[in-house]
Amino acid sequence: MIGRDFCSTRGTQLCPTDCLRHCRNQTIESFKVRLKSRPLFSLTLTGKELFACETAVSSFWSILNILGGPREKERALTLLARVKVVPDQPSERAMELECHGRVKKRSKIVFGTGDSLHAITITSNMGFVRAAQGQGVVFPAFLHPARALTEEKEAHATAL
Repeated sequence: MIGRDFCSTRGTQLCPTDCLRHCRNQTIESFKVRLKSRPLFSLTLTGKELFACETAVSSFWSILNILGGPREKERALTLLARVKVVPDQPSERAMELECHGRVKKRSKIVFGTGDSLHAITITSNMGFVRAAQGQGVVFPAFLHPARALTEEKEAHATAL
């Protein structure tokens, strides 16, 4: 099961081979240095069947259409070609979580659909995972560091 944040992570422009630019945004610059040689999931996803619920894919495209650059969108299409989109089908225990703080309806749907499918959700949403655990519900999740969409910001960066 792929959470919305996984999809946006795979579509990120961070650290392509041609990213020799100095960004004014210090956060982006530090991410580039730290993540340049760390592809996210090349081995983890090899040979695996990937699923994403409709809510996750819809949220992903909303973010990508606002913030993503052309190459990020191209990589997103490549990823989503491997993903089977399934209807939202959240588990009862996910929907029973009380919405407050880090527990939002969208996350309950995404993680709950993974729960119904008996799948591991790939996510950077550690806040939801912890908040659900705090309410006594443990979801199997593969946590990864968040990555931002940066291609549009890089277009306005100063070349080194």
